[in-house]
Amino acid sequence: MYHDSPFDRFSKWTSRSAGHPATFAAAVLIIVGWAITGPIFGFSNTWQLAINTGTTIITFLRVFLIQNTQTTDGIAVQLKLAELIRAIEGRGARRVPGSRGAVGGRPGQGQGAF
Repeated sequence: MYHDSPFDRFSKWTSRSAGHPATFAAAVLIIVGWAITGPIFGFSNTWQLAINTGTTIITFLRVFLIQNTQTTDGIAVQLKLAELIRAIEGRGARRVPGSRGAVGGRPGQGQGAF
């Protein structure tokens, strides 16, 4: 039986959370709060560096989380495709719905979708 690692679970949770409207609202509030503090700090280099550093770190970490999620999804798709191939093996030549021809039949006899 396959068990998710703590990183896999964290990656899935982060992926679901990042797409949530509340997460977007929180990001907007952070940017608005940062913009409001601009005049307080005199729009200094340090004030600008704070948002630049924060966004860079978050973006850098998200790249790895996205890659993990995509790899996991890709593996799941490959497993499902392999299962479908095993399920249809040995059934003989049959027409594939929406194809231009029959599988194992004469070309041009199917109803093409294109």
